[in-house]
Parts: sequence; C-alpha cells; structure tokens
Amino acid sequence: MITMRQKTRAEEIQDSMLTFADKYFDSELKTLAYNLLRQVQKNRKLNIFKGAVQIWAAAIIYVLARFNGLFNNEDDRHIHPHWINRHFGVDAQTLIRRAEMIEHAGRFEFGNPTISAPHIRSMLQFFTTSSGFIIPKLSIDTCLHNIGRIDAMEAEWLKHKVEQKIQAEKEKQRQRWLQKAKNKPRSKVKQLDLFQQR
Repeated sequence: MITMRQKTRAEEIQDSMLTFADKYFDSELKTLAYNLLRQVQKNRKLNIFKGAVQIWAAAIIYVLARFNGLFNNEDDRHIHPHWINRHFGVDAQTLIRRAEMIEHAGRFEFGNPTISAPHIRSMLQFFTTSSGFIIPKLSIDTCLHNIGRIDAMEAEWLKHKVEQKIQAEKEKQRQRWLQKAKNKPRSKVKQLDLFQQR
C-alpha cells in the first residue's frame, strides 16, 4: 500500500521529471515515464526516500530513454545521455548506478509494454517457423543498422538486451519441443520383443 508520504515524494520526483519531459518528450513518452515512476514507487526493493529527488528523476528518464532507443541519433526524439546529467545536475556514474538499480529491481525486459513505445515492442516480436527457425517481426539488422551512432556503452546494452530476448525465445521453443516429446504416446512394444529381451 502506498502511503501519503510516498505519494508526496513520488509527486516531487514527477515534478522534477516534468522539467525535462516538457522540453524533450512527446505525450507518449511522458505517459511511459509516469508508468515507470509508478512501478518504481511500488517496488519494495527500491526506497525512493534514499537519495535526492533529482537522482531518482534523472535515473527514471535515463531508463526510459534506454528502453525506447532514444540514445540513437537516428530517432526523431533523440536525446543524449549528457543532457540528462546536465539538466538534473547529477554525476554520470551516480546516474548509471541508480538506473541499473531500477532495472534490476524491476526486472525490466527490453520491450516491456508498460515502459516501451509500440515500435520498440514490435521490433521484439518473433515468429517461429515449422522447422524451428526464429525470425524477428522486423529484421534485427534493419532495426540496429545505425547502432554505431548510439553511444558505445548504450550500443552494448542494446545488443545485449536483444540477444537476451532471442535466447529467451529459443528457450521457449526448446521447452515446447520437450513438452511435445513428453506428450507423444509411446509405441506399444510387441509381445515377441518382450520375450526376446529376457
């Protein structure tokens, strides 16, 4: 249950986030930022009273930018990580540590529907062919062809998240095959074979 004190602190963080969001985000990204703030506020592993309001606001903006590919120069809504540091007056290392704390506590996956825009979610939809090949709805190469233009650290993070998603899909396929194999009826052993085994 969210207390009045938590609600007030969350409102302070939201107000701080708004100073950045009003300048750089459209309405869709603002909504996703509020969604992420609510998840941070409800997460028992995160204590929004530890640390400055600006650090929480900056970290939420940073996580949102990561999960929506906003550090890519090709994106119309592109922002640079340094803009977040400067705007909130937060050290880069502190910002990254707090952002990673949020990601780990929330166990957010790349493409999470509550904090990712629809075009990011569609990028991570996969189809499995009858022969077991896993094909992205949108070609990963096409989606990431400009990966070099993203900040080097963010490019590695993005590649890692996409690889994790592909591995998860492969594991799901493997589990389906194992389940099918388990459910397959065993052929009846002929009586003659039983005598020969003795």
